[in-house]
Amino acid sequence: MGADGRPVLVIGATGHQGGAAARHLLAAGWSVRALVRDGGAPAAQALRAAGATLAVGDLDEPRTIRAALDEGVSVIAAHGCSSGLFIREPHFRTMLDLVRRYPNFYVDTSALTIPNRVGVLFRLRRHPEIFDRLIFGTDYPLPVWAYPCVGVLDWRGYGQARTAMNRFDRQAVILDRLGVSCGAKLPGRLDIASPR
Repeated sequence: MGADGRPVLVIGATGHQGGAAARHLLAAGWSVRALVRDGGAPAAQALRAAGATLAVGDLDEPRTIRAALDEGVSVIAAHGCSSGLFIREPHFRTMLDLVRRYPNFYVDTSALTIPNRVGVLFRLRRHPEIFDRLIFGTDYPLPVWAYPCVGVLDWRGYGQARTAMNRFDRQAVILDRLGVSCGAKLPGRLDIASPR
C-alpha cells in the first residue's frame, strides 16, 4: 500500500514504462493494480507473480479506469495515454477529462518523442493546466528523439537536445524547450517531478 493505504493502478503495465513503474512500486512495497488487456498474457502473469493485482480493461472503456479512481486509487497512465497513432489520438480527450475530474490521475511523459507518439507531446504543450499531473519519464532504453524541437521551429533547443549527455537529459531538454513541465508530486509519496 501507498502512504495513505490505497493501491496504485498502473496503466500500460505490460509495456516497458508501465512495467518498469509497476515493478519499482512493487519492490518498494506498494500495493499495485496493473491494468492489462489480457490477464493471461505472459507479461501480465509475471506481474501477478511479482505481487500485482490484475485489472483487466482498456482505455477504450474509460469506465474501467473511473471505477478505480472513484475508489481513490492513484492511477498513472503511461505514454500520455497515447495510442501511438500520431495524428489521431483517440484517448487524449479522455485523458484530459480524467485529469480534470480526478486529483489521483497522473500521466507520464515517457516515449513521447518517438515518431508515432509525438502528437500527444504537441497536444500536451497546449494544456499547461495539467502540468502538475505530468510525471517525467523516458521509456529507457528506447531512443529519445530531438526532432520535436524542430516541429516548433526551436533550432537552438534542437541543438541542445542533440548534444545532451544521455537520454534522460535529452528528454528533459525537449520537454523544457517545448514548455512542458512535469510537476507531479503524489502526496506523501514519491517525488516524480521533472529533474530540471
